[in-house]
Amino acid sequence: MKVTIRFVNNEFHTKREETCTISGQVSLGYALREKGIEIPYDCGGNGICGKCRVRFLTGAPEPTSRDRALFSEKQLQQGYRLACEAKLTRDCEIEIAESAGDIQGIALENVTTPFVALEEYGVAVDLGTTTIALALVSLEKKTVLKTTALGNSQRKYGADVMSRMQQSIAGEKEKLKQLVTEDIKRGIETLCLGYFGQLHSEKEWKPWIKRVVIAGNTTMCHLLLGYSCESLAVAPFKPVSVQKKTFTFQGIETIVLPGISAFIGGDIVAGLSELCFHKDDNPKLLLDLGTNGEMVLWANHRYYAVSASAGPALEGGNISCGCPSVNGAIYDVMIAGTRRQIKTIGNAPAIGLCGSGLISLMSGMLRNRVIDEQGIFREEFSGEYTVCDGTQAGEKKVCITQEDVQNFQLAKSAIYCGIKRLLCQVSEKSDLENLEVYLAGGLGVHLPIQAAINVGLFPKDFMGHIKTVGNSSLQGAIAYLCQPEIKNECIQKICTHTDVLSLNEWTEFEQAYVENLLLKKR
Repeated sequence: MKVTIRFVNNEFHTKREETCTISGQVSLGYALREKGIEIPYDCGGNGICGKCRVRFLTGAPEPTSRDRALFSEKQLQQGYRLACEAKLTRDCEIEIAESAGDIQGIALENVTTPFVALEEYGVAVDLGTTTIALALVSLEKKTVLKTTALGNSQRKYGADVMSRMQQSIAGEKEKLKQLVTEDIKRGIETLCLGYFGQLHSEKEWKPWIKRVVIAGNTTMCHLLLGYSCESLAVAPFKPVSVQKKTFTFQGIETIVLPGISAFIGGDIVAGLSELCFHKDDNPKLLLDLGTNGEMVLWANHRYYAVSASAGPALEGGNISCGCPSVNGAIYDVMIAGTRRQIKTIGNAPAIGLCGSGLISLMSGMLRNRVIDEQGIFREEFSGEYTVCDGTQAGEKKVCITQEDVQNFQLAKSAIYCGIKRLLCQVSEKSDLENLEVYLAGGLGVHLPIQAAINVGLFPKDFMGHIKTVGNSSLQGAIAYLCQPEIKNECIQKICTHTDVLSLNEWTEFEQAYVENLLLKKR
């Protein structure tokens, strides 16, 4: 069938059009992806997130039950459908809204040191589920010369690791490997072009790159290395390998740092190796809250690790107007009665809610009684609250729905339970009073700590004890580039002195999880 696609970018007031032929035996979303046309696919095509919405101008198929659940009757009449659900029956015209909000080069402080002379260089990579961050490092001077970040292109197969594992098992393993490989290659090229400049071609700068070090969660490393995800995706969740892997990438020696388990990967190990918790006896807690919540406690001369399946809500996934931490993302919301004030990254026009904005909003709605402790909207809001009305130039209308609130509650309860599980390992009250909490990842950059405590994401005792450490995974990979022998020894000790705890085997988990769904201080 012939499909005419009209791409509309309301931010830049531009339009473009292309035509392709699609088989009616597959969903429109799958067919578009095969044609290389990217649309948001946070839930991996399960009809849950609602991000893959398209508008049929002609030839709209009958709405499915998921369409009816996510769109109003007026929107259905206007032709809105989920691409992952739509099965074509005739030629059609569709409209896809494009956004300039895709991650291009943020999430890191922009570090650039002027190019002086040729020397030996290395590249550190934090291979994240949502974002891939890279740093160009002088191996001689042991300094960071330039940083960059880009979106993980695998997100078209789903925002979370489980969706991508399922896609890998379903036959997309090589495609997923290719996507992330191309992303890393593109990131390295961006670093080198930005540092070496137009005067030096790839043929000239490539020999100067002596080593690449990659730190990533276990699933991302499996997808990069082409490992099977079949045993990783189902209980008891056994990875093919979490050992350090050395191979050649683009003619460059490349090291993938080791992990500990299926859900405690090389990104966490890299961060721990940089933070050096083991240098004193005081208990310390690392929280890396991304698509998964990975938490590690140093106490009693051992590491204790737990992973909480929080889902992608804290990174803007599975939230109807959610987005990553990009320019235009709302990171702070202040509510006073009927008045609202928002702050966006880069002071750009609002495009959606990132994780810190979501937490801030939840606290504000709770304080102003827009929602109650159970997360239920007051009747006059009809299950939806407008954060930004989208009337200013370049802005999008940003709303929060009842389903969004519930997704947040599920995520925050999982994180809180993980924290409480780890704190069971600290027996002395005096030790808890001296606990140092380190918050890693992009969420910590703008996270309102008081708001996080107000809604029960963190225990109230954490106030005054939290330090933000930025991208500890990338910092650890940089340190390994500069001191491989020292860091290798440190990493080996971390991997062999860590006890991995399971939330599912915690006898209090079910009760704690249900109780912590409430939005309240604890």
